[in-house]
Amino acid sequence: MNGKLRAFLLFLITLIVLGAIGFALFTLRGLDGLPLIGGKTEKPAAEIPVPTEVVEPEVTEAPAETPVPEVTPEPAPEVAEPAVQPEEAVSSLAGQLSIESGTLRYRSEILGPNQGGGESGSMTLGHVYSNMGKIRVQFLNADGSAFQAPIEVDYAAENLYQEPRVADLNGDGSDELVLLLRTYEDERAVLLFAYNPDTPAYERVGIVQNDVITWSSGFDAASNQIWYRHGTRTIQYDCFELQGMRLVLVRRLEDNRLGSAEERYTEYTVAGDSLLKEQAGVSADAIDHAEWSFVNFN
Repeated sequence: MNGKLRAFLLFLITLIVLGAIGFALFTLRGLDGLPLIGGKTEKPAAEIPVPTEVVEPEVTEAPAETPVPEVTPEPAPEVAEPAVQPEEAVSSLAGQLSIESGTLRYRSEILGPNQGGGESGSMTLGHVYSNMGKIRVQFLNADGSAFQAPIEVDYAAENLYQEPRVADLNGDGSDELVLLLRTYEDERAVLLFAYNPDTPAYERVGIVQNDVITWSSGFDAASNQIWYRHGTRTIQYDCFELQGMRLVLVRRLEDNRLGSAEERYTEYTVAGDSLLKEQAGVSADAIDHAEWSFVNFN
C-alpha cells in the first residue's frame, strides 16, 4: 500500500472517530438536558418561582340606603260623645234602720226617665213603657259613709207612693225596708229590701228571686204582710209573709166577679204546701173587712 492511500485511510478513520465522539456527546446532552462540564453533569439550579402579585379585590361601598320617610297617620276624627244628662231625682226619701249591730241610714231616689226615649222593650205591669226610670237605694252608716254598694232597679215608676215602711218583718232583730211605688194607670208596686245577717247586707226580695212585686200590690201594716193582686175574671188577693229571706204565701182571697153576689168570695189559708178553704162561695158580708182592708169589695 502506498503512502497516499495510508494517509487517506488514517484521515478517514480520524473523521469517523471524531464524528462518533460528537454524536455521543450530542446524545448525552439531549438525554440529560444538561451541558457536560469537566466530564460531570450538573443539574440546573431549582427555579425560584417569581411571586405573583396579590391583587386585593376592589372594595366598593354599597350605596347608602335612601331613608323611607315615616308616614304619620292622620288622627282619627274626633267623635263627639253625646252629652250625658245628669240623673235628676224625681223624688227621694230618707230615714233610719235598726240592725243588730247598730243603726243605719237609708236613702231612696227615683231618678228621671232614661234619656233617648223610644220603646224600651221592657215589660212592666203587663205594659211596654218607654222612658224607663231607675230607683236607687243606698244604705249608709250612721256617719253617712257607705254601708254597701247602692242597689239600682229599672222600673217604670212615677213616684214613691207614700212614706216607706220600716219594720222587722221576719223577726230577726233587724229592720226591713218596704218602698211603695205609684206606677202608671194608678197601679201600685212594692220593693222589699231585707237585711241578710249572713252577708251582711240588704238584698232585694221578691215573690220570684230579685223580682219587683208588680201589678197592684201593697203592704198591710196590721199584719206586716205584703199583698199582691192579680187575675182578671177571678181576682186573687195573695198575702205573703217574710220568712228568713223568702216571701211565703200564707193566705188568699178569691173574688169571682162573674159569680152572684151571694157566692162571690172564697177564702184560703196555707198549711205547709197546701191551700185550705176556710169558706167557699160566700158574700162580702162573710169576709172580715178589717183583715182584708185592701180588697175592693165593690
